Formats: sequence, structure tokens, C-alpha cells
Amino acid sequence: MKKRILSCVLSAALLLGLTPWSALATDDPLDDQTSQTELQTNFQSPPQDSDIYADPQPNIQEPETPEVIPEVVPEVQTTTVAVQATETTHSHKDGLTFEHALTSDKNGTLCIDGVPQVGNDINPSRDENLGNYMCYYLADDLKLNGSLKISSGRGINLCLNGHSIKQTGNVDAITVDNYNVVNLYDCSENNKGQVTHTDGATGRGIKFFASAVNTFNMYGGTITGNHATAKNDDTGGGVLVTGSAKGSFNLRGGVITGNSAANGGGVAVCSTQSNNKDTSRYFNMFGGTINDNQASDNGGGVYVENNGRVTVSGGEIKNNTATKGGGIGGGTHGTTNGSIDASTCPPIYITVSDRAKITGNSAPVGGGIYAGDDAYGYCRFTMTGGEISGNTSVHDKIYTYNGGGVYLGGTMTVSGDAKIVNNNKDNKSNNKDNESNNVFLPQDYTMTIGDGGLGSGASIGVTASQELADGDAVTIVDSGAASGSENYFTADAGTPYNIQRVDKTLVLVNGTLTHKHPICGKKCTHTLKHNDVTWTAINSAADLQKAAGGSSENDTKYYYLTDNVTLDSIWTPSGYLALDLGDYALTTTQSVDTIQLNSGANLTLTSCGTYGGTVQHSGRDVYGRGVVVASGATFTMYNVELTKHKAADFNVNGAGVYVNGGTFNMRSGSLVDNTSKGNFGGGGVLVDNGGTFNLYSGTISDGNAYLGAGVSVVNGSTFNMYGGTISKNRASDPNTIYGEGGGVYVDGSTFKMTGGEIKGNSASEAGGGVYVKNSTFTMTSGEIKDNTAHKWGGGGVYVASTSTFTVGGKDTITGVGGKVTITGNKLGSNTNNVYLSTNDTTSSVITLRSDLSKDSRIGVDKAGADKGAVKFATGATKNLDYYKSIFSSDVDAHSYKITNDDKGNLYIGAHQHTWNYTAVVDKLTAKCSADDCTLYQNNGYFVTIKASDQTYDGKEKKATIEAAKGWQGPDVKTIPITYEVKKDDGTFVKMAANSFPTAVGTYRASISLTGVDGNPATASVDYIISKAELTADDFTFTPPSSQLVYDGKAKAATVTPNKGAAGKITVKYYTEKGSEVDGLPTDAGTYTVKIDVDETESYQAAKDLTANNWKFAIAKADRTIILPKKDTVINNGVSQALGDASWKAVDGTLYGDGIRFELVDPPEGVTFDDNDHQLTVPTTVQEGTEIKFNVTAAERPNYNPASATFTVTVAAKSTEKLRNFMMTDRTYGDEPNQPSYEPVSGVIDGTLKTTYAVKNSDGTNSTFTEEVPTAVGNYTVKVTFETAVSVYTGTANFIIKPKPLTTEMVTSIANQTYCANAWEPDVVVTDGNKTLVKNSDYTVSYTDNINAGTAKVKVTGQGNYKGTAEATFVIDPAPLTITGTEVAAKTYDGTKTATINGVTFGGLVPGEVLTTDDYQITDAQFNSANVSDAKKVTVTVALKVTDKAKNYTLTSPTYGQAATISKATQNISVPQDKTLVKNGAGVDISQWVSVSGVEGGSPAGALNYALNGTYPGVTLTGSTLTAAKNATADTVTIKVTAAATQNYESAEATFSVKLSDKLFQSNFQFASGPIKKTYGDDSFTMTATGAAEGSTVSYESSDPNVATVDNAGKVTIVGAGRATITATAAETKDYFSANKSYTLTVAQAKLTITAKDQSAYIGDKVPELGADSYTVTGLVKGESLTTALTTLPTVRYVDENGQQMKPDMTKAGETVIRASGAAASGNYVIVAFTDGKLTVSARPSSGGGGSSTPSYPVSTPSKGGNGSVSSNAKNAASGSTVTITVKPDSGYQLETLAVTDHRGNALKLTDQGNGTYTFTMPSGQVDVKATFTQAADETSPFDDVSKDDYYYDAVKWAADSGITGGVGGSLFGSDQSCTRAQIITFLWRAAGSPEPKGAADMTDVPQDAYYAKAVAWAMENGITSGTGADRFSPHAACTRAQGMTFLFRSSKASASGTLAFQDVAADAYYAQAVKWAADNGITSGIGGGLFGPDNGCTRAQIVTFLWKLYAGK
Repeated sequence: MKKRILSCVLSAALLLGLTPWSALATDDPLDDQTSQTELQTNFQSPPQDSDIYADPQPNIQEPETPEVIPEVVPEVQTTTVAVQATETTHSHKDGLTFEHALTSDKNGTLCIDGVPQVGNDINPSRDENLGNYMCYYLADDLKLNGSLKISSGRGINLCLNGHSIKQTGNVDAITVDNYNVVNLYDCSENNKGQVTHTDGATGRGIKFFASAVNTFNMYGGTITGNHATAKNDDTGGGVLVTGSAKGSFNLRGGVITGNSAANGGGVAVCSTQSNNKDTSRYFNMFGGTINDNQASDNGGGVYVENNGRVTVSGGEIKNNTATKGGGIGGGTHGTTNGSIDASTCPPIYITVSDRAKITGNSAPVGGGIYAGDDAYGYCRFTMTGGEISGNTSVHDKIYTYNGGGVYLGGTMTVSGDAKIVNNNKDNKSNNKDNESNNVFLPQDYTMTIGDGGLGSGASIGVTASQELADGDAVTIVDSGAASGSENYFTADAGTPYNIQRVDKTLVLVNGTLTHKHPICGKKCTHTLKHNDVTWTAINSAADLQKAAGGSSENDTKYYYLTDNVTLDSIWTPSGYLALDLGDYALTTTQSVDTIQLNSGANLTLTSCGTYGGTVQHSGRDVYGRGVVVASGATFTMYNVELTKHKAADFNVNGAGVYVNGGTFNMRSGSLVDNTSKGNFGGGGVLVDNGGTFNLYSGTISDGNAYLGAGVSVVNGSTFNMYGGTISKNRASDPNTIYGEGGGVYVDGSTFKMTGGEIKGNSASEAGGGVYVKNSTFTMTSGEIKDNTAHKWGGGGVYVASTSTFTVGGKDTITGVGGKVTITGNKLGSNTNNVYLSTNDTTSSVITLRSDLSKDSRIGVDKAGADKGAVKFATGATKNLDYYKSIFSSDVDAHSYKITNDDKGNLYIGAHQHTWNYTAVVDKLTAKCSADDCTLYQNNGYFVTIKASDQTYDGKEKKATIEAAKGWQGPDVKTIPITYEVKKDDGTFVKMAANSFPTAVGTYRASISLTGVDGNPATASVDYIISKAELTADDFTFTPPSSQLVYDGKAKAATVTPNKGAAGKITVKYYTEKGSEVDGLPTDAGTYTVKIDVDETESYQAAKDLTANNWKFAIAKADRTIILPKKDTVINNGVSQALGDASWKAVDGTLYGDGIRFELVDPPEGVTFDDNDHQLTVPTTVQEGTEIKFNVTAAERPNYNPASATFTVTVAAKSTEKLRNFMMTDRTYGDEPNQPSYEPVSGVIDGTLKTTYAVKNSDGTNSTFTEEVPTAVGNYTVKVTFETAVSVYTGTANFIIKPKPLTTEMVTSIANQTYCANAWEPDVVVTDGNKTLVKNSDYTVSYTDNINAGTAKVKVTGQGNYKGTAEATFVIDPAPLTITGTEVAAKTYDGTKTATINGVTFGGLVPGEVLTTDDYQITDAQFNSANVSDAKKVTVTVALKVTDKAKNYTLTSPTYGQAATISKATQNISVPQDKTLVKNGAGVDISQWVSVSGVEGGSPAGALNYALNGTYPGVTLTGSTLTAAKNATADTVTIKVTAAATQNYESAEATFSVKLSDKLFQSNFQFASGPIKKTYGDDSFTMTATGAAEGSTVSYESSDPNVATVDNAGKVTIVGAGRATITATAAETKDYFSANKSYTLTVAQAKLTITAKDQSAYIGDKVPELGADSYTVTGLVKGESLTTALTTLPTVRYVDENGQQMKPDMTKAGETVIRASGAAASGNYVIVAFTDGKLTVSARPSSGGGGSSTPSYPVSTPSKGGNGSVSSNAKNAASGSTVTITVKPDSGYQLETLAVTDHRGNALKLTDQGNGTYTFTMPSGQVDVKATFTQAADETSPFDDVSKDDYYYDAVKWAADSGITGGVGGSLFGSDQSCTRAQIITFLWRAAGSPEPKGAADMTDVPQDAYYAKAVAWAMENGITSGTGADRFSPHAACTRAQGMTFLFRSSKASASGTLAFQDVAADAYYAQAVKWAADNGITSGIGGGLFGPDNGCTRAQIVTFLWKLYAGK
């Protein structure tokens, strides 16, 4: 293994050393394409649209963030690649060493090198020796309970090492965080290592998510068995690459297989930031395989969406499946509501190139690749090479399958050797051969040939979406087609289809391309031959009227417009004529039709312009149709818009186009916004009198008509729809007479639809999409979807009973059964697709054709289906399942089903079986008890429970249920089986749930079903589990070991049971002679093993069980002769014993049993005594002479014989090492020590010597001397001496270690002062009396030695000293003084606060400056607040804790500075709209004017008034203004002057006063908002206020039938409806009259009709139902039923389907009683019908023996009637207590609750609270009745405040809190201006109305005024100081600035910071108040960034401010 690893390492190192680094990004050896391709992929991007974001950064790059590990393979140093294979490392074939072993413990926790990791987290640190990567390998399979998490900011290499990461939980197996580069390897063959989930667990394999850049490289291993479900977001089964930042997944090797998800079975790539071009997520595939993955929706192999990018340049994507994109799928992305905005959403990119192969994949849509959603076209697919082949578009019942190779839904660019061939469309479901289907191009989608064109290896098959007529063509390549490009494309459809080049485009042609001359006035540039035509210019309307047509089609005359043309009369062309509008308009300005074709005329109208031409009407009240086509005329239209045409009245039909017997061919263009009021409708088109309208393409939209808003077809006409779209048309009539056929209306005509869409249309009555009446509608293909009808039905299609509706037929494109789709249509908000009407004699059904495609989807609603199963279709020739996949019921509430009969009819509303069951032995039979069951004899067939006798094997022995063919009961899988076990006494006992027969015994298995009759039926079967007979095969024999040799110990074999329930086992041993061994075998020999087994509950007893292989043998042991270790002997003539340990031999004894020693040819004089074991060698024997011995051992029963020979050599003195010789280390300065060793005896004196040598760095020693070393270093000590026979030597190494430095050795250091430079004071270090030398014994370093604070000194030992010692010294802050301040200019504001703009300091280190970031002004005050000379400001400064400021300390924090305060401006408030009556009476105008200074400052100056001009008859005396009757001026101007004061400049203002003979009653107020009442409410009074003195007020109702009003304002409700109540103030001599009004809405009273409960006993007659069988609640007092109801209700017994029925009086039960059919009069509305019930019960028994207590029924009403009533007992004994629980529905409350006995007497109810009531049960049945009424709406405190008003909650709070009582007359006066007195009063009351300390000293605040205490309190608390001159101005309007200041001051809050409003100056007195209010949500301004400080505040606004402040809103 070591050799193999080392070989791999060296090979990889050699390759890495010789290979260019750019080639290392691929798994393959160097070749000519791979590296270049990858580099291009890394540093180039897919093609971009010019209107999409610029190209993002390369998807594989080194991240910009320094913390991110660069995405490269860790570099291997070729000089150090040798790796030792140890138990703690693992080496990969690429030369990487993986150091850390990953395992898991029994709890499923990840362990790294045996250490458990919290959260299964790999959180690696960087290792410089491994290229900044940590390397891990799997030492065994990981079985984790929780995701393996790779934390952010690291890079790792992970080798699976042939093992697997298995996830046991429903989470992702691996998750990878931010800033990561993960490289996944597997050194095993065939990628054996896996990332997977265990069986049953779900989750992704790897989730690669990050909000920062990261990269995942996969070089090997297999990601398999992972499944992304709803628990883990359904996306990316194998790998999910997602997140909000850029990142990439690079697949370079390995396998991703067998994974699944909704999207991206193998890999999913998407960004969570779809609108950010810098957050793309990339998947780059250079190698490896993605196969056999599955997606239920999109992207079986790979899925890309949301800013994702996929590039495949190598490897293989194969055999994956999905619904869309079997191999690769592109998904739709967008905003959270699903919309797509291409201007902000980057597209997704799919690129295939080089050696990529996509094969064997399948999906209904896009077998190989699904390139985006064709609804949005945002996918960019580029293919420059590679191969897409062998993929299949498979049949699917939901999707129209196409695109075997590629389904294109975006852009597609091909170049190079792109190959898309041999892909197919699976037609097996249609019993046809597969057909070639490579690239499928939906309508209007094309390819582009990219730069460089197509290479010689290119080949692309193409399929178009539309069928082409002979000679027709469709473009497949829109640009880039060079000469010969057509040769690289083939038509999938085969001959006669072919590819031809036209200019730079390629077209797919059916047959020979017919030259189509452009129908326009331009010169034809086509190369094909044709007959030229002459075009004539039309310059004016006169030219157009003169334009003449030809006599035949071949003589067609051609014209074109050169400018817009306006017609004032009808254009009536004749003959054959073509007109090209270009981009011009044909406009009619008169109420006439625009174009009229009479018989014989043939007009082609087209537009070859860029934008298209227009035919329109223009002008207000201009009517007329666009085109009229008479019988015998033909009109053909291309690319023209017909718009804004209107049919004038009921007799004019067809607005856009009126086909009056002729033919209209719409090839393209649009009919938009046309309106018809005619009786035949046709907003877009009316086809009449046998005419024909053919729609091939184009749009008919936004039409309006009573009938057929899009198209109306009447009077034997025909409409053929081959394509195009009819959308957004609306059929409606304000008089609701009509409103049918929003898209198409057909009456007495024929409509054939073979393609196109009818969608998004609506009809106010019926037929939102199509309305068919007395007509034939045939639909072979196409879609009718998302249409709406609003009244009768047929959201999609309404088929009247006299019409024929046929579906099915050949699809014009595929030639197979057409796909008909009628889905998503609505009736109101309910699903309603096809509605089939019915009447008494006929019933409309759908006629089916046999070739209707199974892909079709049609929803059906059949009239009459609520009465049972009704036929809705005929002609059904296929099985029912076929049609069930097509048709579905629109009415889910009915639970309708689709059924059929043997006559080819389909039904809706299938029979619902009700089953009863019987049982005979083991069979259980079902029979339907319902009427009209279609089963033979109502037989539901049977099921059988089966079980057979079995023998015990430890497994569960379950019974099974077998259903007979035709079984109609529940699925056998849902029928529970119960088990019983037989006891010793013969009875059966039921087993516990989920327990099954296993043990020996007799069992009974049973099944039971209960039918609707309540009777259970049980079928059973008995069976036995017998004891099992044991054999040797039931046991496992294990011999003692595979090779047994005698060792004197007993040998035991092991016999273990394979079945856990076996009895005790006795093991016996027999010799070869058959005798049993007593105990266990020990001696050598062969033994046979037998066992005896005791009997158990599950097994019989067994004796002498054995098998042929139950044997083992014990072999004889070999007698091992251990040769002596001693191989020399001294020639000293002394006897030497052979008894020491070095001579022992054979079994540990010198002379054992049969063991002998013998000399062989000994030298002369050498003797050996075998008795005392002594060897003697004389001195005459020469050194080196050998002496030989033989040793023998005899054979024994358990041993084999043995022999051996050994030799010893004669030698001189031996050289010996001293044992345990050692020398301990010592520290520098310590006393020298001596070596130690084991003592040796016989040392010769004078031979002992001790020497020392220096140990060199290379391991050698210097010369040994006897000098004892003292300096630090490595040394060797050597000791030598001799004995008689040996020379002894001992050596040992030792170290003199450096002495550690200590803090005590460092002398303390003096303090320093901050100077901005680094302080490095000298340091003194001592060792005892010795002073150490700097740079010899130690070095010094300094830290934190610049700024003030504690500096650190670090002394590091060297030479004879080691370690470090630390000391500190203090750097004191430098002293600082304040040398000056900059005081800002100030205007008087009543405070002493000063603003400081800057401070200068003395004492700063040169070059340093302190800014406001370094210090703060803690206080700055003027010596007084008033304007005066000699002003001084005292400033207090504090230094902040900043890097600069902490280096200084202020010697004094205060500083004095001279400054000034300038005078403030006074504000004079003058009125804006005042009027004075010319009556000679004076008016004090001072009440109109106020002057204010600074809030809280000194009073403002006194006011003076003067006329600003001369006005005869007008005088102004003081503040009294008088106008005589003869005054001539209309307006006078008043000048107001405020005198200057100490603190204020003088001020003046002017205002105007109008002079009038009379005044308006501006204070006249009435209820401002609407008032809502309900019929039956009591009268109420609303009084007008504020009428002028002498004026009288009168009241009037606009509708006395709704309400009347008297002269006091009292309103009496008369009926439901709406009336206006007006109050009028009469005119007086000084005032004009005035009126105010409000709207009163009276709602209908609500009625609830409840069917009464009935009761009877079994056998009684059915109680009759009549006029007394219901109750009506909600009647207005005094009114009768005949007044409230125009139609009285009918009461019936009904079944569960609402059908009338007769109750079954033969058994106990309940039957619903239902009242219905009532109609209310105009003053009432019926809101609910509540069911009652008939309760049939057993008649109480009487007499007879026994003493049982009878019980009686408690009848409660059924659920309904806006609440529920329940009882704690259905039956109760007389005298017992019964509890009733009442629960009203939301918005309702209990109105009445009554309990009556069987005689109708009311019982006493006790209210227990919480909706519970109790009563005592009488002797007989009781009936509980309850009625509910709507809960009373919350009442507004004021009549002019509605709950819809924004200030409602605030006003209600204020009223409830006693803060306001309104302005009188139940009015609040929301919009009235709030005065200063009112807001101060509001604040005072909100504070609890505290008693002030004294009265307010204000001249304009009377002590008896309602606001007097409030003003006094406000002044005491600093909220206001008045407006100046001892005035408060209570009646002045409060501005928003003042109001907010009052609130701010009352809150005692503070505020600071930047203001949010443009019109609030920073120095304004109210600035901080506004800031505080905005911060606390009290105000958000008036809009536009403004606060509006001078605007007035309404009462509603002020109360809202208060509410937000005090109520915390």
C-alpha cells in the first residue's frame, strides 16, 4: 500500500512539475481543447443583450475579499511530495496529503480526529504548509444526524476515500457557508465514495449557499440518493448552488446520479438576488457525469433560474427525466407576485460547447434542454459545440409535448460544431412511430447563427410549431446565415419540408418556396423571379376616392399612402385593389362608415411599415363602422389596426367590421377598442346574412357590445377561427337587457374553432368567452380560458338548449387529435367553464369526436345536475378514464363525478352509493341501500379475509384481505384487521393495537365494516402457528480456532442459535473412538461436537444434533529449542555454569524431560560436566576458537521430537556499556551535577575517568576534556573503567538551559508626558548582583508607547537567558488650555442659550488640531436672555474619548467670551376674511388681531390701529371700526403697528375688511358627514347651530318616503332609501340666509326566517307543515308578515341534497325542515333561512317490571341562522339539569332563547354566563329555539363623525375621556378651526384637569371662561406665556406650530437632531417641538417635505395629535 501511494504521489508531482498551470483545471491529460475551453469559460461570459445588464465578472475567479480562499487546486511542491502512509494521514493520487480523519459516533455526530464537533461543523483554520487549505478524509462511513456544515471563510480539500457521507435526517447532507472554496475528491476506483441519504430520509446532497463569494470544485465521488422535498424547498436534489452573492460549482469529475427534486433533480443553480447582475450563480461542467436524476417539474439533470448561468463544455448529462427539460431546464423568475420585469431582471444563460454530450434524457417539454419559458423569453441559450442527441419528448396528459432535443422559449445562438440530432418525439400513445424532433421553435421564435458561423461538424434538426401550406415558409434563423448555412440544418418533418436560405436568414419550407411579393409600395429585392407590379402613390383623400380596381385577381391594382389621409365620406373601392397604409392612418372625422365593399369588390388592406397602419374614427360624438363587406365582396387584412369605431344606436350593428353577406379574411393585425350598441352587437366584428369571417392570426380586443363584444355571428353566417387571439372584450348593457358572448356570440350560425385563443373576455350575463344560441359550435383545437360571466353561467362557453357543441377533430399542426382547452373561466368568482343549459323539452350536450386528444382539458357545468346525474356529452367511444382526464366538474360543492353508459353518453352528478354490510364466516359482502343504484341487484361484491396455518419462524404472521372483482366498498388497504389469541380455556382475547401474531398459538383475524344502517358486519378466520423443529442448520458452529496446537489449555467450541427463541444448548465433545470427553478437550487429537437443546414455547426439544463439519483437531506441539543468547566464553580456565538465563533452552528449562547437551569435537582441555552443567576453557585455547554443542528433545504424546546445534566462541575481555547511564540537564548558573549508572563490582583502581565535550549541531562531539562546562549549550559526558573480564563505557547527552527572565529582574521605569513621538526609555535588568548586558543577554521592544496611557516594555532573553519579562510605564496626557471660542450670532429667543461654532486650544503638540469630533460643548450661556450691552458667554468644554483627545487634559474647562444678542421680530396675526356691516354700529377689531413674540419670552409691543387710506363714511377710533350706511368703499385697509421693545423690533401689518350691507352666516353649522340608519330605528334629532341673531332655522327632507323632519330637527324614519336633510337659517337685516345639509341612508331591516322544529314518535304520522311552521324575526314593531313579505315562505322536509322528501317514521332519526321561496318588500331584506328539524324518537316505555328511569329527547336547532345551539345531552331524565350552550357567529348576538316542553309551555332558563344556560328536564321532549341578530354597530359619539374618518378613534377617545363634548347639537365640528383656548383646554383635560395654583393674569381671559383654569395651569407649567401685552388671544386660530409647541412642552420631552421638514428653520421657536413630534409619529407633515407651521389646525387634527400623544398611538 505504501508503495502504491508513494508511486501515485511521485507521478502526480512529476506531472504537476511539468504541466502548465492552466491545464490543471481539468481531470483529463493535456489535450488540445480542454484547457483552452475552460479558460474561456472562466474569463468570458455568455452573450448579452444590449438592453440587459453588462456582463458580470468571471464566474471562476479569485475573490476580492482577502478572507476568501482563492479557487485553485492547492499547489504541490515537487521537492517535498514524499508522503509516509501512517495511521493519521491519507494520501490522494493527486499528491495531496489529507491530515485529518473524519468519523461519526453512535449519536450521528461528526468527529475530527476522534473529537466530536458541535453542530457537525468543519471549521478549519488555515495551514500555510497546505496552500491555505485544510485537508480531510473519511476514515469510515459517516452516518450523521444533521447536516455536515462547512463554516465560512475557509478552504478545504475533502477526500471521500471510498467511504460515504450518509445523512439520516430530513436535512441536507452537506451545507457550505460564505467565503469558501471546497474541493471534493475520492481516491477510490469508480467513485465509490458517496454523499447520500439513508432510506426514508430526504434532503439535498449539498447545499452551496452564500451571501458572499464561494466556489465548489468536484473532482470525484458520487452524489446520489438525495431528494429535495417541500421540507427543503423542492429545489436541487443533488446539489443546490444558491445565495445572494456570486459563486460557482465546477464539476470536473465524479458522478451525480439517482437524485430527485421538483426542480433540478441533479443540480439547481439560482441566485436569491434576481435583480442584481453581481450575484450570479454559476454551474460549469468540464467533466463527470450527471445521470438518472428526476425532477417532477423542471430540469431533470440541471435546473437554472434567477440569475443563474450554466456552461457545459465536457462530461455527459444523460438519462435524466423531468416534466420540462429532461437534461437541462431553464425556469421562470421574477418578483414575488410572479411578474417579470426584463428591465431589472437579468436573463439566465445556458451554454453548451466543446465535448459536452447531452443524451438519453426525456421530458414532455424539452427532452434534452428546455430553454426558458416561452411566455417571457428571458433565457439565452448558446451552443458552440458538443452534442445533443438521443433525447425524447415523451407523451404527457397535461403538457403539449414537443422539443425532443431543445424546446426554445428564449433566444438561441448556434455556431461551431454544434450538433442537435437523433432526438425524438414519442408517439407511442397515439399508436404511431416516434418522429424526429430536435429543436422545437414555438411561433415567432427563431435561432441566430453566431460569430464565426457553423463548423464542418455541425448538424441541427428543426421542427416548427405551425403546419405549413404547400409553398409556405417560416423563419428558423433570423440572422447570421452565410452561404451554405442551410446545409447544416435539416427539417425534422422530412420531405417535402426543406431548409432554404433567404438573404441572411434560413426558412423552413413546405415544398418549393413560393415567391411572396411584398404587399407594399416598396421595390421588391427578392432574388426569385416574379412578375413586377406597379404601385401608385395616394397623397390625399381625393386620390384615394379616385383609386380604381382591376377587373380580376390577376389585374389587381396596387396603391400606397404617402401620408395620413382624412376622409369625410365613405370610401367605396371597386374591383380588385390592394392598398398599403405603411405607417399612416386612414381617419374618418364624420359619422359615416370608413370603408364599404359592395358586391364584386375585392380589397387587400395591408401595412408594410415599421409600426403598422391604422383605420380609425376621430372626433367627439363621431360614429361609424370601420369596414362594411357586402354579399359578393371580399376583404383581406394584413398588419392593420382597426380602432375607435362606434355603431351609433340599437339599429346599427358591427362597429369594427360588419360582414353583411361577404367574406372577411383577417391574416394579421388587430381590431381594438370598437363599440357597438346594435341589437346584434359585434363590437369588433359582426358577421350577418350568411357572411363568412376567417381569422388566421391577429388580435380582436377591448371591444364593447351588448352581444358578441369581440365577434357576433348571426343569421346563417360562418366564423372560422384558425388562429389569433380574441381577448379583453366586454359584453354588457347598462339596462341589463343583454350582455352575452364577451368573446364570441353565435345565433343561428356556425362557429368553427381549430386554433387560437379566446381569453380574458367578460359578459355581464352569460358566455364570457363564447355564447352559442340556435347554432353549431365545433372546436377541434385551441384555448378558451380566463373569461368571466357575471350572472347566468358559461364563463368560458354558454351553450343554449337549442344549439350543438362538438369537440374533437384533427389538429391542423400535428395531424392527430386536437387539444381542446377550456379552463380557468369564471362565473363571478366561481369556476365555470362550459355551461350546458336545458329546458323542459331539450337539453344541450356536447358531441364528442373520436379523435379528441387526451391532452384536452374541459370544465363542465350542466343545468339540472343538482337533481341527479344528467347527460352532458354523447359520442364517447373510449373508456371512461380517457374522458375523466379531459372533463371535470366546475361545481366542486356538489361533488359531481363523471360517469358513462354503454351507449356512449357521459353524465355528470353520478350516483352516490350508501353501503350496508353482511358477513358469512370469512366473507364480508356490500350492498347499496340507496335508490336508483346502477349496480346489478345493488351488489357491491365481497372481500375475504385469509390466513393459513404456519410454523413459527419469529416473523409476524398477518392475515390478508382479498377483494373480489367489482368490490365497491372501501379500499382493502384501509380496512383494519383485528387479531385475537386463544387462551387455555378456549376463549379468544383481543391483541393490543399494532400487535400481530408471531408466537406459537391459535389466532383469529377479523375485519368489520359498519353500514349506513348502523349494523356492523364481521368476517373472521382462525389459524395456528405451530412449534418449529430444530436442525443443525438452525445453529452456527464455530471451532476454537482455525489452527489448534496443544498448549496444555482446554479448547471450547461455540454453538450459537440462528433463532433467538431456541432453548438452552448443551455442548458435548467426542473422541475419534466415540467416547464422550469429560469436560473440555485439552490433549492433542480429533473431536466431534454434538448438542442437546431444551424445548421452548416456540421450538421442540432436540438431542445429539450435529453436522459433518462440527469437528476440530488439536495438533501436537513442536518442542522449540531456544538457542543460547550468549555466544562467547572467556579463556580464563575457570568453570562457567550454564545455568544463567542466557543458556536456557527447550520449554524454559535447562534440563527438561528427555533433554540433553553434548560437546562435539571440543578443543584440547575444554570440558563440560553434564551433571553440574559447568564448562571449563583453559587459557591455552586461542581467542576465536569455536566450541560446538548438540541439544536433543525426545517425542511425547503432546509433543513432536526436536534437536538443534549451537556454537560459542572463545574471546578476550568484553566491552560493556554501563547500564542506565544518564546525566540530568541543569539551568545556567546552577551547580554542576554528576552522571549516574548501575554499580559494577570489581572495578580496577585508577581506571575511572570522566570527560566532557560540546555537542555540535550536526550531532558530532568536540574533543572530550576534563573541564566541566558552565555556559548554555548541548554537551556529552563520558565515563570509562575496567574489571577483570570487561571494559565499561557510558556516555550521555545533557543540556545547560537558559535561565528564564522574570519581571522582578526589570527595574521600574519613570513616567513620561505625551509628545506625539514614541517613548523608549532605557531599561535596567539584573540577575542577583549581576547587571545584564543589553543585546547580549537580552533585547528590548516597546508597544503602546506614543499615546497617553500605559506603555508596555517587553524584555526578551538571549544567550544564557530565555523567555520574556514585561514592564510598564505611564505616558501622562499633555496639559491643555482654552485660548478662545467662536460664538454664533443670536437673535433674542427668550433663553440664555448660546451656540458655539468652535474652540481654540493652547498646549497642543505641533501639527495636531482638535475638532468637534474630539471635544464637546457641555454648556454655553449668556449672562442674561435680554438684549443689552456688555453681553458675555461662559462656555464649558469637555474632551471626548477619541484617539487624539485622550492625549490631553484640560487645565480649566470654562472660558468667558464677549458676544451680542440682536432684537427679535414680532409677529402680528391679522384676519384674512372679515366683513363689516354698513349699519353704523362699531366693531372692536382688536379681537381680530393678535401680536406675539417669542414663546416664553418677554411680551410683545403694544398695538396701534389706523386706516390705511381715506374712506368716506368709515371711521376708526382706537380699535373700534364703524361704517355708516352711506359708506361708499367696498373694502377698507387697516394698518396695525406693534411698538418696539427692549427685545423686539417694531412691526406692522395690514389687512382688509369688506364692507357689506349684510353678512354671511359663516358660523352656521349642521351635521357634516353622512348618517346611516336602519328601517325601524327610532327617531333622532340633529340641530343646526350658529345661526345669526334673529334668524330662524327650518328643516326639510328631500324624500318624505324615506324620512320626515320637523322644525326642531327631529327626523322620523319612514322607509328604506336615501334622503337629504337640509337646515336653512333665515335671512335677517344684517345676515344673508344660509343652509347646510347631510345625507341620510336608511338600510333595509334584516329578516331571518326559521323553520320550527317538530317532534314525533316512531309510527306516528308525518307532522304537517304549514303557515305556522316557521317564525320570522326582525320585523319592525307593529308590522305584519304581509307587510314585510311579498311572498310567504314554503316549508318542506328535505334530504341532504336539498330535495323534498318524506320522512321515514319507521325508525328514530332526524330530518331537516327547510323554509324557502320567500321574498321581502322594499323595506326589508332576508338575510338568512335557518333550518329546523324533525326528531323521530322511540316512544317512552311505561309499566311492566323493572325500575329504569325513562329519558326524553332534547331537540336543538340545526347549525345555521347566524349561530349554533348545542346541548350537553341528546336525551335526559326527568328532573335532571340540562345545559344549553349558545355560540353566535361573528358579527351576531343572541336575540331570543326559549325552551318549551311537548305541550308548548316555556321552561325557566338560568343564565350561567359565557353563553351557557340551564333548565330542569320535564317528563317529555323539549324543543330549544334561538334567534340571532346582527350585533349593534359601535355608535359614534357625534353625528358628524363617521367610523370611516381618519380621526374617528381619536375623537371617540377624546369624548370618552371627557376631553371634548363637541360644539353642540351632537356635532364635533371636525373641520372647524381650533382656537388657542380650545387646544389649551384639551391639554388640561387630558392631564386630568388639575387645579391651578392661581388665576391667569391675562386681560383677555375672564375668570369665568371655560378655559380660564386651563390657561392658568398652562402658564404655571411653562406651556404658554401668552401672545404679549398680557394677552392670551383665546379666540385666535391656533397654528400648527403653536399646537405642536404646546404638546411638546406639556410632554416635558426633549429632542435634537436634523429636522425632516424644509419649511422649519433650525432656529425657529417650534423647531425642536416639530422634531419631537415627527420622531414620535405624532405628525408626518402636510406632504411634499413640508410641515406647514403657519397653517391653521382643525379640531380633528388637534384631537388626533392629542390621541397619538396620550393614548400611545
